[in-house]
Amino acid sequence: MIEIGHKIRKARLLKGYNQEYIASKLGISQEAYSKIESNKSNISYSRLDTISQLLDITIEEILNIDEKGPIFNNIADQQHHFAFNNGIENERKLYEHIITEKDKRIELLEKMLNQNIT
Repeated sequence: MIEIGHKIRKARLLKGYNQEYIASKLGISQEAYSKIESNKSNISYSRLDTISQLLDITIEEILNIDEKGPIFNNIADQQHHFAFNNGIENERKLYEHIITEKDKRIELLEKMLNQNIT
């Protein structure tokens, strides 16, 4: 079973946030936040609730993360989709979707940038 800090880390990475971002939102140092993720400091329910809000997932979703891990997507402020992996094929499909959506955003941003330059 994965400890809570590692579950938080997994959720943060899947959201694409770095430790510095979450730490700044919590009003703590990156080092203090790192201790949470590495299970070197205890986490209060209140702190866990705040982290779950920053990650836009529920505490229950964090607690249910297991070794197979959840995949969720919150690209372009879409409603997030949360699915527990029932096999590598589902995970691959979800990652492909995430990559496709990011590619679309990059293309849009490049178009916007080129319009501003010309």
